[in-house]
Amino acid sequence: MMGGAGSQQLIRYTRELANFDAPLHLLVCVGRNTAIIKKINKIKLNTNVSLQIIPFTTRVSDLLAMSDVMITKPGPNACHEAMYAGVPLLIDLTANSLFWERGTIDIVKLYGRGAVVKKFKEVKPLVKKYITEKCSTKNVFKTLPRFEDQVRPIIHDLLAKSPLQPTLTMPSNAKYRVTR
Repeated sequence: MMGGAGSQQLIRYTRELANFDAPLHLLVCVGRNTAIIKKINKIKLNTNVSLQIIPFTTRVSDLLAMSDVMITKPGPNACHEAMYAGVPLLIDLTANSLFWERGTIDIVKLYGRGAVVKKFKEVKPLVKKYITEKCSTKNVFKTLPRFEDQVRPIIHDLLAKSPLQPTLTMPSNAKYRVTR
């Protein structure tokens, strides 16, 4: 999965995993990038590798429920949804990431919720690791910071140091809101 717009990187990852030596079913989420479907369908798969191409969907949680590992860009939405579902992440850093995605990478590494892929040749051993070793991440929120205990004070601290001096309105029983 490489976001709603899809990515050419999906072709490279599919090629890398096409000759995986263990049974593997790939769910390749192309998003709105339907132009790459023909290229992906032309990739010759090993006899024990199967493939299903998924166009844009809002049902990411359903896909995660049947996944053992997720390869994705470091976008916070998909990564946090995978962590919540207990699915290990392989974060694509074969190209540069956006500066606001770096926090997601840090969280995944800090809490041991996956690995970073800097070169395509790394993906096969990492997928094998997370599939064969049955790396468990089901208790992800037992180790991640809780909003009330740890995240809320961090937000207050960051906002207090902001040059724009926002006012934070955060009732104890409501979602937080930032006003300027």
